Amino acid sequence: IANATGNGFKTPSRARNFTLPTTYAELKEFIRATSHQSPLLEYEVLGKSVEGREIFVVRTISGEPSMTGERLRILIFSQQHGNEQSTKEAALLLIAQIANGKHQHWLRNADLWIIPQVNPDASEVNQRRNAQDLDLNRDHVLLQSPEVVALHELFHRIKPHVTVDVHEYKPYRDWE
Repeated sequence: IANATGNGFKTPSRARNFTLPTTYAELKEFIRATSHQSPLLEYEVLGKSVEGREIFVVRTISGEPSMTGERLRILIFSQQHGNEQSTKEAALLLIAQIANGKHQHWLRNADLWIIPQVNPDASEVNQRRNAQDLDLNRDHVLLQSPEVVALHELFHRIKPHVTVDVHEYKPYRDWE
């Protein structure tokens, strides 16, 4: 899945020619491998889902100070809805590209935090709502789900300048 020698890093779905979406177990392995093998990435576990799956955030690492002073902090999160598989795949492709040395110009003045999968339980069964039957995109006020609580804790800790919440557009829901 992640090969730092020769072919570079490939997402699990790309390695299968996008015939199936990445499973939770594959996502976990991919994040750990790319973060371990790439000097540009590190990861942490934000929390756990209702069913106990870890929620990961991958952060870019830049050893250089920003040319403009304070570094721009960008938070990208995807797959709040488990049936929006392509959002997870896009986030994993971005992680692979960074691990392969692409987008270096972004990292000169910005730090990225990428959460490829906010709702791992629903992703495994390809349904919109989490295991509590909550729509996570509607839980940002009441904070009833552990997944959204973990997202908010990260948000308050890093105080991003830019936040990108990635979704699919219904007519194009075919993740491939």
